[in-house]
Amino acid sequence: AMQVADQLRAGGKVKRGWLGVTIQDVNRELAEALDMDKPFGALVSSVLPESPASKSDLQVEDVIVEYNGKPVRFSSDLPFFVGRSKVGTTADLTVLRSGKLLNVKVKIGHLPESGTAALDKKNHSSKKDTTGLLGMYVRDLSKEEKKQLDLDYGVLVVQLKANSTAVNAGIRKGDVLLMLNKKKIDNVKTYNAIAGSLKKGRPVAILVRRGNGSQFLVLKP
Repeated sequence: AMQVADQLRAGGKVKRGWLGVTIQDVNRELAEALDMDKPFGALVSSVLPESPASKSDLQVEDVIVEYNGKPVRFSSDLPFFVGRSKVGTTADLTVLRSGKLLNVKVKIGHLPESGTAALDKKNHSSKKDTTGLLGMYVRDLSKEEKKQLDLDYGVLVVQLKANSTAVNAGIRKGDVLLMLNKKKIDNVKTYNAIAGSLKKGRPVAILVRRGNGSQFLVLKP
């Protein structure tokens, strides 16, 4: 409370701390897919461009487990800690990456007032893949779509098979697939290579862009 009062006296506005990531809870299925012992922490599903996080070593699929020495048990813990951090200070994050605990330092920025722009959801006709791996048909993103989404990789889901692995994971038509089993999906060719190499019965995490946000889902091949 004192920090807020000091900020108001100094500048008339409260500057809330900002990292520039989107996060989600780690449930049991995600914990298994990410080779974690138990569900814990805040899973980074995207790092916003030109944000404090983008200037640090923080990566998509990192699980933030500590913030300045305080445990981050749920994703909801992190915005509380970050919001109370003073803009310009450096935060010490402990993250779990590929089974190893790492220390990442991020200089806290201030939360911008403007939100992200809405995305055009029109379906463009284009060549798609016809293999239907994991129960979905995908296609490469057009140049216009990449520009609009601010992406240089990913494939668009254009069709789903009923009661398939993809449907059971919660994937929808119009989703953009960004990562699968810790590998970036550059295009249809790389998607097919990754999907075709998955072991049956072993759950894997898939990063999906939907609208303005990204989230990890769990596929069970």
